[in-house]
Amino acid sequence: MRKFFITLLFLIFTISSSFSNELKLTKNPDAICNNGEQATFTIKKANSKKWAIILPGGGVARNTDEYKSRSDGMKSPELKPHYFGQAIEKDVEDRNYNMVFIPYCSSDLHQGNHLNIVDDKEIPFKGRVIVNDVLDQLNDQLKEADEIIFLGYSAGAIGIGFHAERIGQYKNVRVLVDSFWFDEETTKFYENFEKNN
Repeated sequence: MRKFFITLLFLIFTISSSFSNELKLTKNPDAICNNGEQATFTIKKANSKKWAIILPGGGVARNTDEYKSRSDGMKSPELKPHYFGQAIEKDVEDRNYNMVFIPYCSSDLHQGNHLNIVDDKEIPFKGRVIVNDVLDQLNDQLKEADEIIFLGYSAGAIGIGFHAERIGQYKNVRVLVDSFWFDEETTKFYENFEKNN
């Protein structure tokens, strides 16, 4: 019986906390995922003027074979709000930041604005358009923010680097990137890895 009540409380907490996370659509008709559907993002409001914008990782499609090997979920918009419960996300959320999660559905390190031909079909790679659309929607709040943190890992960390000019337009900005650095030693590792795999 105790186990039942603990499970019930957990479900109630999970459901109620997910209702405060709002799934939103991008507005620019070009801010679309690889599958051609309008991209989505999650926003969770806090009682502050501090903002955290998160760009997740997920590899990159450098050629047709790599694109085709990506799961459909990596090419489609998220259909439910993101839950900010993982590692650094939870820490930042606990510090009363407004949270923004921009899912990665463009296979292009969050930086593309072009079409690629895959099996005679035009595939949109519109990561830059997606990120800019989200920032455009939040622009007024970000201009008035006391603090902004851009967080990214892997492809998201590289994406933050590619969006440095836009990010630099805001005041009181910090970036926190994981798995972004490419020095000579890292490059050699990846070159050897690709040769042997």
